[in-house]
Amino acid sequence: MAWARRHGVVFAPKKYHLIHFIRSHKKFNIKATANIQGFTEGLVSNLRILGVQVNLKLKWGPHVNIVKTKAIT
Repeated sequence: MAWARRHGVVFAPKKYHLIHFIRSHKKFNIKATANIQGFTEGLVSNLRILGVQVNLKLKWGPHVNIVKTKAIT
């Protein structure tokens, strides 16, 4: 944040989302959050990145379901 103030950079924490990409829930603390001023949202299990829906295990299921729904309609 000090670097951002020095360089006049403004962030929009309300647009941030937090997702942990993991293979096993047992090995890592998936409850860990980011300490960013203004960021209050918790973890999400699905996230759209550049138009592709991904889940925390990086499976294609969420994206395929959305594309399938769009194709049917």
